[in-house]
Amino acid sequence: MNLQQLKTAYGLVAGKNTLPNMEFGRLSITRCRYHSSDEVLTRMVKFSPKHAWVTFQSANIVIVKGDLQASYPDEYGCLLAAECVSVDGKLSLHVRYDGDGENPWLVSVYEQRDGEEYPYDTIGLVATTSKLGKLQYRRYWHIDAVQGAEPCFACFTGFTENH
Repeated sequence: MNLQQLKTAYGLVAGKNTLPNMEFGRLSITRCRYHSSDEVLTRMVKFSPKHAWVTFQSANIVIVKGDLQASYPDEYGCLLAAECVSVDGKLSLHVRYDGDGENPWLVSVYEQRDGEEYPYDTIGLVATTSKLGKLQYRRYWHIDAVQGAEPCFACFTGFTENH
């Protein structure tokens, strides 16, 4: 089954089962490791996110107006994970602390591009507080001849407006 056939078949199933729309796009991924959380936070500030969430050992920070800071109180503990989305929604930055050697923070930037490399849909996940609305993710799928469709990447695209 080629991608166009998949899109047609998915459209038939989605219409009957209220599934999200499926689109197609390319994805460019760059990764870099960092030595300190200060370096990671500086990278995130330079990214100038529209929305973000940041998880420390003892605190969670939510950014909804682009007010990300380059440092946070020591009592928050170690930076563990974060996700940011660019103002235009085409770039998503992911941070993971994996404790791997001298550079334990992995920062990945995903760039949405035109093309038909991956099918993707957009889903909403429940946030920790209802005032944030939902966390939106663009979920990319890999089509395997044996296993079928498998999710392979998920890119944070921001918080929904809560009305």
